[in-house]
Amino acid sequence: MASKLLKGRLCPACGSKALRIVRRPFSLKGTYLGDFEADECAHCGDYGFTAAGSKAVEKAAKAQGLWGTGGADIAPVAHPKHSKAHA
Repeated sequence: MASKLLKGRLCPACGSKALRIVRRPFSLKGTYLGDFEADECAHCGDYGFTAAGSKAVEKAAKAQGLWGTGGADIAPVAHPKHSKAHA
């Protein structure tokens, strides 16, 4: 998906107007679940998964049998096609 600037939205981290929709990698309990839709700031790099991205993460985690297992070790992970990883 090509990134698309989001008009009228500000980055919650730096206040920039350079928010765009991108796909970011996500893993749960050490299992890579895929790349999911996120809002990312082109200025500072901060990002957060969109509502659609979060629902897709939940669906993928349930399909892998990882959802609802009580673990707190959820974290985005670096993926080979992304040059910069955010924790």
